[in-house]
Amino acid sequence: TPSKTDSMEYIQIHTLGNSLNFGTATFESHLRASCASHTRGLWGGGRNNSGTYQNTIDYVTIQSTGNGIEFGDLTHPKSTYGGGLSSSTRGIWAGGYSNVSPDTGGIKTIDYVEIATTGDALSFGELDVDIYNHAGTSSPIKGFFCGGSPVNEGIRKITIASKGNSVNTGELNAVANSSTASSNSTRAVLFGGQNPTNINTMEYFDTSSDGNTIISGELTEAKALGASVSSQTRGVLLSGRNPSNVNNIEYINFSTLGNAIDFGDLSIARQKFQGCSDSHG
Repeated sequence: TPSKTDSMEYIQIHTLGNSLNFGTATFESHLRASCASHTRGLWGGGRNNSGTYQNTIDYVTIQSTGNGIEFGDLTHPKSTYGGGLSSSTRGIWAGGYSNVSPDTGGIKTIDYVEIATTGDALSFGELDVDIYNHAGTSSPIKGFFCGGSPVNEGIRKITIASKGNSVNTGELNAVANSSTASSNSTRAVLFGGQNPTNINTMEYFDTSSDGNTIISGELTEAKALGASVSSQTRGVLLSGRNPSNVNNIEYINFSTLGNAIDFGDLSIARQKFQGCSDSHG
């Protein structure tokens, strides 16, 4: 803030405290989408400091700090505001916003990569609607894309190991867009978002069954466009906009839910960025 950045920061999810420097990405950007395995973190798409839309995928090795390395490209030539999720082996990007004619606006594209290799993404299928600015999260088997713009409260499900189009499995309670989500192997939690103004609620759903979300607690403040990461025990929300950029980090315990608890701070206030972890759902 106020310009796009290439900096990366990290936290240890099982402890509390402020973030530390990890390295730099291959270019300054915002509005990317991310996914990860137990060893690698990937980011795709986004928009650089000159405002150009990108389809680049970068990766890092999570266990060691260092700079991003080019992985390949997404199938769509230019996209931003997409959603990302992953299993332990496969990364998925879906939807997003394009400024490339003739499909300017929201897109339906779903891409995938095998995280252990490098190379360009392949076609997975399509979302049932043209959508962007939505949250992605997953269990070990299923992937979920939640909400989005234009205003949409649907939850869309895919099976990560197979290819195909998404199916609608339920609706969000309060969030419409600009939220972020964390999950463990059984439960997904959405943090904040807009509907249409910033909200401070959190809502959850069980990833093993279809249905609508349930309100589970509140954030310390109403905000949107932050990032989130998770372990099997904790979901963590980092920063966002309220309406100015903030730098606080807060977390919940998946087993008990309830209101968010202070974790620490990022080194700078951020919005429109994404995180990933080596111990997610």
